[in-house]
Amino acid sequence: MLVTAVAMAVALAACGGLRRPPPENSGLGAITAITMEKTGCNGTCPAYRVRFMADGRATYTGRDFAPLLGRFSGMYDVAPLAAWIATQHPETLPDNSSSAAIDAPAVNLQIDYAARRVRLTGIGENAASLRLEGILLALDGATARIRWRRDDPATAFLGTFRSGDITLSIGENGLGGFAATATMNGYPHDRFGATLDHATMRLRRDAHVSVLRIAGDDVDAVGDAVPAGRYRRVNPYAMTPDNHWEPRPRRTE
Repeated sequence: MLVTAVAMAVALAACGGLRRPPPENSGLGAITAITMEKTGCNGTCPAYRVRFMADGRATYTGRDFAPLLGRFSGMYDVAPLAAWIATQHPETLPDNSSSAAIDAPAVNLQIDYAARRVRLTGIGENAASLRLEGILLALDGATARIRWRRDDPATAFLGTFRSGDITLSIGENGLGGFAATATMNGYPHDRFGATLDHATMRLRRDAHVSVLRIAGDDVDAVGDAVPAGRYRRVNPYAMTPDNHWEPRPRRTE
C-alpha cells in the first residue's frame, strides 16, 4: 500500500494534481534594503551606486559619465518593487554567474533581508539571466523616477562646463577628494588638484590658482589656473529653484 500511495503521489505531481513548493526562501524575512552599483569601463559607461531602503529613503552616488554626478538623496516607496523582487527569488541565483569582461561594465547587486544578505557581483548585463535582467531593469526604472536632491556642496561643481574653446571637467578622484581636467578644442590641456572650501572650489596647478563659484547652473572662475569667466554646464541636467535636479535638453553650444 505504501508503494502504491507514493506512486500515485508522483503521478499526481507530474500531471499538476499536486502543487509544487515554491523555491526555498523561508526564514529570510522581508527585504530591508536593495543596493545596485554599476561600474565603469574603458569607454563612457556610466558608473553610479543607488540604494533603496524599506523606510522610503533612497541614496544615489554618481561617478564617471553618470547622468548625475555627486551625492543625492530622495524618497521612493520601494515596498511594491521589493515584493516583486522577492517573487523572483534572487537568493537562488548563483553569485558571479555572469561575469563581465575586463573592459566591460559590470553590476553588483546586494539585497538585504531581515535575516540574510544576498550579494551578486561582477554581473555582465548582456549575459545576465532573464530573472536577473528583469530585477536590474526594474531598479533602473525606479532610479529614473526619483526626484533626486543633492546632498553636499560639492555636487554643484561636479560635471562638465565650457567656456569658448575650453572644456572643464570636474570629478571625484577616488580618494575622497576632487580633480579637474581642462581640454582645449577636445585635446588635453591641463590637470588640476581641486579642493572644496565652503561655497567655492579651488583649482591649483603649480603656483596657479583659480576659484570657482556657483552661478545658477554654471560656474564663474577667477584667477589664473584656468581662463577667468563664466563656464556653462553641458551636463543634461539642470538645478531647479528648489534645489532639485531635473532632466533638460543637452546644450550644444
